[in-house]
Amino acid sequence: MQTSVAGLAEKFSEEEADAAFEESDPIAHMVHKATKRVESPAGTEVERLQAEVEQLRAGLAGATSYISDIEQQPMPPVVGDGFVIPDYVVGDFVRTGRLIHRDGLVHGISGTLSMLALDQPNLVHMTAESAALGQMDESVIVSGRLGEEEPMGAGAAWRIHSVLLAVAALNYDGRAACMHVQSPYTTALSLKDDLFILRPPDVAGQALFEKAVIVDYEEENIDDYLRQLSEGLKQSGSKVVISRGNGVYAVGATFDEAWNNAAALEHSMQVLYLARDAGIDI
Repeated sequence: MQTSVAGLAEKFSEEEADAAFEESDPIAHMVHKATKRVESPAGTEVERLQAEVEQLRAGLAGATSYISDIEQQPMPPVVGDGFVIPDYVVGDFVRTGRLIHRDGLVHGISGTLSMLALDQPNLVHMTAESAALGQMDESVIVSGRLGEEEPMGAGAAWRIHSVLLAVAALNYDGRAACMHVQSPYTTALSLKDDLFILRPPDVAGQALFEKAVIVDYEEENIDDYLRQLSEGLKQSGSKVVISRGNGVYAVGATFDEAWNNAAALEHSMQVLYLARDAGIDI
């Protein structure tokens, strides 16, 4: 006796009939389903797919918004001795620290960030020594003034950042931001003792840099080291200077400019490294 959905539907609901049909004759049920799918209007299938796409798009937008909220949490202002670091400036520190950590320009507790305050002359805000830039908050920002002793917690990086911020401010109408990052490809290529200049081989890098000067790291003779860093920064277009085996100092009017300079140089040095590794003579 042949079974059909129509015959079963006289006694049961459509869902019950379909289930009974599948149980009584699985092969016929499979053929029936396939035929029904083929015979369904193409527009219905397209509409279903469009609805699924919209659901996925809405879910993605929600996830993006959620991630953005996590990464851009409101930061409190910092009240210091005779100054206040606004909440949006604290937010710039936190955002930039996470950004350069994600880019692989810093790792662990390496790297430092600094900037000249816009509202008070010669006031510098900087991340404290050994701050984890990828997880920082307002508690690791220290402040002091150019030409004065370093604030508590700033460490030896204070003098270096002070000098480079002063040089950068001359080229950026009084504004300046600086970052020290241990970007791996640039640092690796700087280790060759007789190499004092690195030139980007790629078009994007050449649009930003004619050259990047390498300065020998001299912890024992800090004054001479500072002089070489400032001269090297000027010769590199007041954008970057490389400390041999010790990473890159990148500057700009803002953190975004300094980050772009550091990231672009690292990309160029990665291209150079890979080209040489592939035996391409550059």
